Amino acid sequence: MHNITHWPLAAALAKNNQFVPEEKLLPAKELYETFIQDIEKVPYDNILISAEPFSVNVTEKKSIINLKNYLSGYNVKIIVYLRRQDNYFVSLTSTKVKGGVYYPNNMFSIDEALIDKERYDYNKLIGKWSEVFGKENIIVKPYERRSFKNENIIDDFFEIFGIDVSMLSAIKSEQNVSLSLDSLYFMNIINGKFNLDATERTKLFSLLEKRKSEFRIKNLISPMDRKEIIDYYESSNAKVAKNYLNNKDGILFNEPMPDVETQWNEFKGLMPETAFSICTYLLGYRYGLDADEKTINFLTEIVVKQFVKNQDSIFYNFKNETIEKGNMISWFKKKDTNWHLMSVGNDPYFLIPNFKNQAKNLSVQLEITVPEETRFQLFFRNINSGFNESNSITKHLRKGYNELRFELQSEMPISTIRVDPGTVEGEYIIHKLEIEGK
Repeated sequence: MHNITHWPLAAALAKNNQFVPEEKLLPAKELYETFIQDIEKVPYDNILISAEPFSVNVTEKKSIINLKNYLSGYNVKIIVYLRRQDNYFVSLTSTKVKGGVYYPNNMFSIDEALIDKERYDYNKLIGKWSEVFGKENIIVKPYERRSFKNENIIDDFFEIFGIDVSMLSAIKSEQNVSLSLDSLYFMNIINGKFNLDATERTKLFSLLEKRKSEFRIKNLISPMDRKEIIDYYESSNAKVAKNYLNNKDGILFNEPMPDVETQWNEFKGLMPETAFSICTYLLGYRYGLDADEKTINFLTEIVVKQFVKNQDSIFYNFKNETIEKGNMISWFKKKDTNWHLMSVGNDPYFLIPNFKNQAKNLSVQLEITVPEETRFQLFFRNINSGFNESNSITKHLRKGYNELRFELQSEMPISTIRVDPGTVEGEYIIHKLEIEGK
């Protein structure tokens, strides 16, 4: 495959392709021509293309049609394993933290599962692929142990291809290792404090997965929250069960429903003694982490900074707070959970006025869709200075959806922020703007 992994195959068709490095992106036609040339050289009957972004990023019907055209001449089957949505939310949250996503104040809200229907509404998700490739070519499998062949996902998956994998017992015993809940909170702190690269995060995450803990990841959300998610997608799941599994009763998942009457072992947050214990555990693997004095220092710094007293956090959520419309913006409207603004010039901006608690250092998370390739700039000021270039952060934005996370540092407490979303005319969509400080 000439060093081309399957993720770029999905990225070439995706509306948002920022999940792969830019140097790996090629025009879809060129990429698939290379792929077809490679698979025609191998002496195998079954070729597997596997990449999660096909399900969550290739969402437009036109893109799925293009994929079918690129693979014309082949008997294509779409295999999809579906995890019950409440379990999927927990698993996805863990995956996001592993990927570097930071949840300010550990706000793991199920709102995400109720809003992101492109990902969680399985009937809608599968329906697009079924319309293009045909219902008869869609293989749906519930992702639950009791439904697997031999209660094993590897046996179950390879049975689809008629392959006996009984000799892989050593590999099969390694599956389903989950991060504990306290380790998840610890990793979230690291994401918020340090800009680790993917290799560093993966090393850290793999060690935390092996750590034993009494705090199970399933308790990330309550039984009541789980039931709310399940009830929300009950109708969609019933359609999948009937249309693709021929289950006339409409039951897609056989796992026991969450018992809302059972006492929930709620996790109260990461305590200092637990954080120190995790640090001690990690430092025991210092050579596996390539840990030197710098690594030891930053782990210590995490714990000290997170739990030292008199460090009151401030938190600004763009969806709930006040903004002031500034220059070259004709209108500013809230639609669903996003804010839309129309720029009528090359220097639009808006102001975030007074913070409830002023801070010298701020952490900013932004998710924004822009009409064209442009430059984003964020200015900040304090009581001794106005807005100027030295007190600003500039970021390059590609056309479409972008995610940014950066830090602001000031000699004096920051009192006001000015956001210049871009330098072109058109509609901008702000999906998320959260600011946290000390």
